[in-house]
Amino acid sequence: MLASHWVIEDIVKAIESKDSGEIESSIKNFTKKYPEDKEVVRLCKEYMKNKDSKLLAAIKVRLKALSEERKMESTGGGGNLWFGDRRGHGDQTLR
Repeated sequence: MLASHWVIEDIVKAIESKDSGEIESSIKNFTKKYPEDKEVVRLCKEYMKNKDSKLLAAIKVRLKALSEERKMESTGGGGNLWFGDRRGHGDQTLR
């Protein structure tokens, strides 16, 4: 399962808090909970191992962009809807 935009926003908030304990805790919790989300896991691991402030800022920007992408996907703006099968209409059209 992919991490929702809410999860990614929580990671960004932790990063913005600049509290290293909160950042580490957030990243560990979410990467453990969403190991299939390769992009979030990769960005979080990169963030934890880097000390270059420009690279860290770029990772934060990418996380924010990814959050926006996930928000669009979850609200019907993308073709990869998580709950598309819950509509129950299949190929039928509503009249």
